Amino acid sequence: MKFYLKYMHTPYRPYESGMALLISIIFMSVVLAVGLSLASFGYKQIILVSSVTQAQNAFYAADSALECVLYADQHNAAFFNTPYHPRAPSFTCNNNAYTISNPSSKNGWQIYTLPKIRFDNTCALVSVYKGTYGETYIFATGYSNNTCTINNHVTVRGIDTHYGGNY
Repeated sequence: MKFYLKYMHTPYRPYESGMALLISIIFMSVVLAVGLSLASFGYKQIILVSSVTQAQNAFYAADSALECVLYADQHNAAFFNTPYHPRAPSFTCNNNAYTISNPSSKNGWQIYTLPKIRFDNTCALVSVYKGTYGETYIFATGYSNNTCTINNHVTVRGIDTHYGGNY
């Protein structure tokens, strides 16, 4: 009897070999796919929040510059040039003085192009149009960088206002 038990063993079953390895590979693939999709979603959210912040900063720069120029025009008559009331040579914005250059003329409009108005990490370009009947248009363009130049990583926002004249 000993001889018979010595050679007795379980038969080889090829359909059972490696099942645990196959199940673990499938499970790890599913976990990896879920992890990569969550990482991709998170990255897209970070990019979206960054672009919203840049757009907000650019808009705030344009709005601040427009308010500075509007205040200079309405309180100091910075862009009002008559023989009885000469225009102011400069205005102050964000504790910086900006010189107002002589305007160019086109179709009855006096056009003032102002230098870059700088804030902390943003800047703005402003143009002022003065008409012959007292109408005024102010266009401000804010940039999310402090150089007022456009590249792939800069967001630009603009704002304008008009007042005076015969409406």
